[in-house]
Amino acid sequence: MWFEALINREPGEAYCSFSEICAQLKAEYGAEDLEESRIPSLTMHRANAAGAAEDKALPPEPPRIRGLSLPITEQTLCYTRGDFTPDRSGLLYLAYEERTGWWSSNSNQLYLEVMLARGLTRQDIAQSTERFRGFQKWGAYYWQTYGGNSVLKNILPNRKKAEP
Repeated sequence: MWFEALINREPGEAYCSFSEICAQLKAEYGAEDLEESRIPSLTMHRANAAGAAEDKALPPEPPRIRGLSLPITEQTLCYTRGDFTPDRSGLLYLAYEERTGWWSSNSNQLYLEVMLARGLTRQDIAQSTERFRGFQKWGAYYWQTYGGNSVLKNILPNRKKAEP
């Protein structure tokens, strides 16, 4: 999968950047940058990113939402099943704001894969932060829902065995 190389990294001081994530999605699936004006629900995304900036006590600055469009092909068809909400044009997308670390997608599977790719920091692990606990919970959910990828077993050492 596109994010395996990213989640196998040792936790560092910062999360994996969206530029690295986008590069992986472009290489794997032929994803393309999406003009800001073409990002679905842009007003909602701006509000959410502004809220994330406020939560992090970042200086006020208009959010700059960026987007990525993934072509719907045989390889990406998995993202259009289950929790996928296509916009009017059937677009499969990822929207993000680099400064705040906020992101969204109309595919739950893609959203969770980005969460896994972003990774954890050493501080998250040492302090058992909310992000660390969320990473474990949603990583286990991903593993159970979208497939038993052995890579995920390595990043979820405290995961209890799933009930059948």
